[in-house]
Order: sequence, then C-alpha cells, then structure tokens
Amino acid sequence: MQQTLRATPPATRPSAPDHANLQVVRRDGSTASLDISKIRVVVEWACAGLDVSPIVLESSLKTRLRNGVTTREIQDNLIDCALQMCSPEDSDWRYVAGRLHIWSLWKDTLVSRGYQYGDYSQTVQAQICANRYDERILTYTPAELAEAGSWLVPEWDTDYDYAGAVLLTKRYLLPDELPQEAFLTCALLLASVEAPQDRLTWAKRFYEAIAQRQISLATPILANLRVPGGSLASCFITAMDDDLESIFGAIADTARISKNGGGVGVNVSRIRATGSWVMGKPNASGGVIPWIKLLNDTAIAVNQGGRAPVRSPSASTSGIWMSPNSSNARPKTATSAAKPTTSSRSLSFPTSSCGGCWRAKTGCSSIPTSCAPSSASNSRRSGAKNLKQPMRASKRRQKRANSSCAAV
Repeated sequence: MQQTLRATPPATRPSAPDHANLQVVRRDGSTASLDISKIRVVVEWACAGLDVSPIVLESSLKTRLRNGVTTREIQDNLIDCALQMCSPEDSDWRYVAGRLHIWSLWKDTLVSRGYQYGDYSQTVQAQICANRYDERILTYTPAELAEAGSWLVPEWDTDYDYAGAVLLTKRYLLPDELPQEAFLTCALLLASVEAPQDRLTWAKRFYEAIAQRQISLATPILANLRVPGGSLASCFITAMDDDLESIFGAIADTARISKNGGGVGVNVSRIRATGSWVMGKPNASGGVIPWIKLLNDTAIAVNQGGRAPVRSPSASTSGIWMSPNSSNARPKTATSAAKPTTSSRSLSFPTSSCGGCWRAKTGCSSIPTSCAPSSASNSRRSGAKNLKQPMRASKRRQKRANSSCAAV
C-alpha cells in the first residue's frame, strides 16, 4: 500500500543554474525565477512509495519549460506527462497524476483564502458567511469546531487516483473547500442529533470512516448535506393516483425533490390502461406513457440545483415502474394468471430509489428490476416498447376497463 505522505514537501534544494534566466508566473500573479529544485521536490513527493521513477517524469517536463510559463501550466504539464506514461503495466502513474491534481488544489486554496488546512473553525465561518454551509453546523461551539479541526488528516487526500481526484474536486467540493473539510462537515452534521456529550465522539468516528472510504455516502448526501436546505435522505418514493390532482401533485413533488438533489422513484401502476374509459367515453385514456414523458421532462428541467454530481443534465432522475397487478400490464392468459408473479415491469430510467425504501413504504415485494442509466430518448423507446399494448375490442377487455375506471 502507498506509504504515508506529508502534506508539505520538504525544504527545497539549490536551483539548477541552466534555467536561472527563465521567469515563471505564480498563482497570485507575481513573477519569480524558475527553480527546478522546487519542481523536483514536488515530483519526488508525488512519486513517493509508488512503482514509478520521478526522474522519468522530470525529464519529460523539461522540454515544455519556457520563459513566462505559469506555475499552473507546469503543474498541468506534469499531470499530462504522468497520464501519458500510464499503462496496464505502469498503473501507478494514475496515482501520481492524482496527487499532483490534489497538490494543485491545495495551492489554489492557499492563494484564494490564505491558508490550506489548519483553521477549520475559520473555514466554517467563512463558508456560512458566503451562504455555502448550512447554519446547522453552528450547533457546535467554536471550541468544538477547533477540536474537530484537529482530526483532519491531509495525507488522506492523496489516496485517490487521477479520475477519483478530479471527480471529487470538480463535482463535490464547494468553492474554497478541501476534501477533508467536506468529509468532516458531513460527519459533524450527521452526528449533530446525538447527545451533546456524545456527538463529537460519533462525529470523529463518522469522519474517519468516510475519509478512509470505509463507508460511502450517497451522492445527494455528500454533495448537498452541508449546503443550506440539504437533506439527510437520498431516496424518495412517491405514487400517482388515477386523477389529475394526484398526477400533477406527484410531478410537483418530483421537481421539489430533484431541486434539492434527491433521487425519485415514482409508482405509476395506478394509472388506468391505454384505451380505458374517461368521463364516460370509451378508448379515451392514453395510458401511462404521456405521464411518464412529463415526469422525465420535469426531471431534466430541474437538474438538482445545478449540481448534478453523477448524472448528465440530459438524463432523467426518476425511477418509474409498474407493479405486477397494474392495469397497464400485458393481459395474462388463463394459464399464466394462476402463476405467482415476483418481478415488476420496469422502465430503465436512471434512478436513485432503493428497493428497501419501496418495501418499507408500500409493503410490496416487487422492486424496480433495472436501475441502469440510459438516455431520455432510449427510455422513451423502451417504455413505448414494453408498455404500449394493442387495443382489443373483446368484451372481456371492455369489462376490465369499466371496472377499473375512476372519475377524473
């Protein structure tokens, strides 16, 4: 396993004279002479404990140096070089690139707010003043926040490969926030409901488990828990009854849940079948497909407050399924009707709903059988193929439609 790294590289060595005439632009806008030894120290820090050669990475960078290059460009070039050398045989280069990305994040944060790790209480106050942290964190006193800040382990930031580091920093972190601060804030909010004398103990246990990836928070929780209006839940289940008020009420609920980063599962099995009677008129119902399209478009329009961490903006966030006894299901023959049905008919819409929540709320043994993400267009095609049945004019079909009809 990777050896423990220090958050700050050791003292630099004297610079190489052959690059002394080059000028670099630092992140704060000032200029300075290029010091190769500083680059060498960062490279050696990023490669420590891994099966890679820092000399190879440093030598590949020298051809890219020029007068007026920025320190950010140097950092990005180092990352590019490390990724180009990554292969199935030399996979440790992805961890080198990840560490270099985290190092760049540390330097950007230092320039932006004047410090990296070290003053968590000040970070909390600044984030609250910027309306980025929920004021529930002030349940803790400044002394408790300072104690919690002493638990931070910056070295745990370096455990991610490049893909993981980029995903964490770009999609989950708030401005002027570091990874361990995000994990600690989530842990403190999770433990805030405990007794005052016990909550710090639980918060520390939560933080260590989250930061060391012993447990994984759901995306809506990790991304939204610490922001104003954040939620402790990630899965929400709702249902549509067979009337307009319930249908559009469920659509409004779906929009509100998605606005705050929640995943939604919608039960549409109560909607009457295609061709059913509506207000005394036969063959007037369009079935569930038009309502599913409305739900899908609503979820696309309300893109989780602009911070959808894992889903693309063009994908629906509603999981929509039908129970086996739905009036929209394919009619059973006399032989198949006698057999118990254990699986539900499901559209393959992207979903964050969980079967456990569905069972607990409805008592139904059927859960969505497919949770794989797909595009909205594919979902519509799949829904039309699976659910839209040919109209039948038999007396048996008319009798079933009449018995299930409800006034709209």
